[in-house]
Amino acid sequence: MISARKQAWMIPVIFAAVVVFSCAPAWAGGAHVFTGSFGSATSTVKDPEPLSAPSGVAFSEKTKEVYVIDTGHDRVERFGSTGAYIGQFNGSDVPGTGVFSSPNAIAVDNDLSSESYGDVYVSDGAHRAIDKFGPTGEYIDQLTGTGTALFAGETSGVAVNPSGDLWVAEPEAFVEFNDEKNNVFIQRDEAFGVGIVGMAVDSKNSIFIADNNRSIWRFTPGQEGFEFIEEAGFAGCGCVQGIAVQPGTNNVYTDRGTAVAKYPPFPILETKIEEEFGKPELVAGTGIAATSTGTVYVADATANDVSIFKEAPKPEKPITSPKTTVEGLSANVEGELLGGESTYYFAYNTNGTCTGTGALKTPATPATGTVTVTTKITGLVAKTKYTFCVIAENQYGQESGEPQNFETSVSAPVIEKVILTVKEAQATLEASVNPELEPASCVFQYGKSETYEHETPCQTLGEGGKNVPVNATLTGLEPNTTYYYRVLAHNKTGEQHTNGMFTTEVITPIEVETAPATSITPTSARLGGQVNPQGGATYYIQYGPPTCSLNGKPDYAWWLCATKTTEAGPLTGNTLQNATPIQVTGLTPGTTYKYWIVAHNKNGSERGEEATFTTPALPTSLPQILGVPPLVIAPQIVQPVIVPTAKVTIVAATIKGNTLLVSVRTTVTGTVTITGAGLPKTTRALAAGTHQVTIGLKNRKKHHKHTRITLQATLKTGAKSATTTRAVKL
Repeated sequence: MISARKQAWMIPVIFAAVVVFSCAPAWAGGAHVFTGSFGSATSTVKDPEPLSAPSGVAFSEKTKEVYVIDTGHDRVERFGSTGAYIGQFNGSDVPGTGVFSSPNAIAVDNDLSSESYGDVYVSDGAHRAIDKFGPTGEYIDQLTGTGTALFAGETSGVAVNPSGDLWVAEPEAFVEFNDEKNNVFIQRDEAFGVGIVGMAVDSKNSIFIADNNRSIWRFTPGQEGFEFIEEAGFAGCGCVQGIAVQPGTNNVYTDRGTAVAKYPPFPILETKIEEEFGKPELVAGTGIAATSTGTVYVADATANDVSIFKEAPKPEKPITSPKTTVEGLSANVEGELLGGESTYYFAYNTNGTCTGTGALKTPATPATGTVTVTTKITGLVAKTKYTFCVIAENQYGQESGEPQNFETSVSAPVIEKVILTVKEAQATLEASVNPELEPASCVFQYGKSETYEHETPCQTLGEGGKNVPVNATLTGLEPNTTYYYRVLAHNKTGEQHTNGMFTTEVITPIEVETAPATSITPTSARLGGQVNPQGGATYYIQYGPPTCSLNGKPDYAWWLCATKTTEAGPLTGNTLQNATPIQVTGLTPGTTYKYWIVAHNKNGSERGEEATFTTPALPTSLPQILGVPPLVIAPQIVQPVIVPTAKVTIVAATIKGNTLLVSVRTTVTGTVTITGAGLPKTTRALAAGTHQVTIGLKNRKKHHKHTRITLQATLKTGAKSATTTRAVKL
């Protein structure tokens, strides 16, 4: 039908149009992708009658045909939905006006209940008429106005709403008719402004108009004036060439010449562009149409063709199964995917929905086709109601199944607030365990691997419903070593555990240096040295004759028969400092002794270099001369010359990047050679003292963190040499 309803609310505005419709808005699906073009000799689908400067496009929901205004040839061409050429018509059978002259707009009545369902309306601009045709192009009727109601200028827009009503626009006025056969004139309301390049209507009576200043306006019957739409991201772009509304959803599409912008339904569209597509396929768009399935057709005046953009399919809406199996603090859930390729996961929450704040989800898993999917949700809270749903998604969007519910009841013990404290080569674990109203027990397990070679039982948990604090100290650990641990608790309902790992600290050994003996008498001496206690340490002296016989056998190391003094100290701090000498007595005159200073703390013991001293012999007694007091000769104190023994010690070794740093202490000046499995042989000339030797690693992967290797260091000085080895963990 060609009709227009009388509207008494018209006021002077920019341009005119007509109509209303109703339909609940719905959001459309996935992203649009270019699927081809048609209408030219070089299109994806070639046209035997190529288009010339196409300027308008419309789609019929009845016939699934696409109608294109071929402006350069003053005709309309018909195509199938994929672009196959069907035919054309040019208005030659229209009485009075005949062949189209500058056709500029086209619309199809897609109202299934209308007598005009599937009919086509063409704005024959130069003839100032709206011509109505059947789906195949047969002439039905014409609207031109009569008498003073003749269109004042070229018709420039036409749109049909879902109810089958018609809106017509001319440059400077609204002209209304209420009878398609008699063209009864209702009224003309003068307007001022510019022309229309596109118009569309939605189901809420909103009329969207694109003017030739490339702006978009919205007009609502019953309200005064027009509203300029500030378009998010495109305000003031001056690029709009056409506009279309998707039937059934009210999504709005604007042709922007080199791209298409998709908006959600009004009024959301004022603040949000939902999608932009069409680049680089579009060159100069000049008209647009949208189908109920989301396919978009765009006429391109430069390419002389029509581009097709289809919504790539989101996954089908999956089905969340109510079937669940709750086991303690876990639940097995199930859903069904309904085809296509997607990834799926289950979302769950305690707020009555499966999404929203606080929602958790299982790992995403790929799936293909129609398939039943299951997963196990763990880490749940006892006596709690959960809402869950299966969600399928692909690159174009996602769909959620309807939510279902399950509820946990009694549970395995709940472990909370695990606190780990590591200090040097010792670790302390603290935790809170809720027995969950059943007799429960727990253990702390630890080891150098996740087989947990050691375990320590927890304190008694009882069978209450509140957290019970438990703790354990892990001893016997090695320094600079990674350990794995877990707290394991169980009751008759089930078992729960929480695990982790830690690395013990690097322990710096004590530094000890033996000092020369002082205050030497035939029977006593003062022996001491210097100590870096590395926080805190005590010390003592070992001394004895240079030879040792045990069980009647000679030639044992002297220190096996040595005497140990009472421990002195403690010393504190982290620097090398003088240890107060210890007085040793009961020595034999005229005897050589060996000795060293030994210091120890909680991390171990270290001894200084071996040193010697000799007590002076007692003097020979002289005969007494009559009348002369006997001569008393005081014992002579002799300070011995100490020749340090050659000794080398590997203090520590660490890896930094591709470099091995070895800390070496020597007692004398000489050359030190360091070797080890997979290491380059490294030799350095070192003075007596502690030094850091840098060794480059040729293959870093062979010496990664936590590797244990044995280092050997050899010291040579003149005819003397000394060798030491040390197993280190890097």
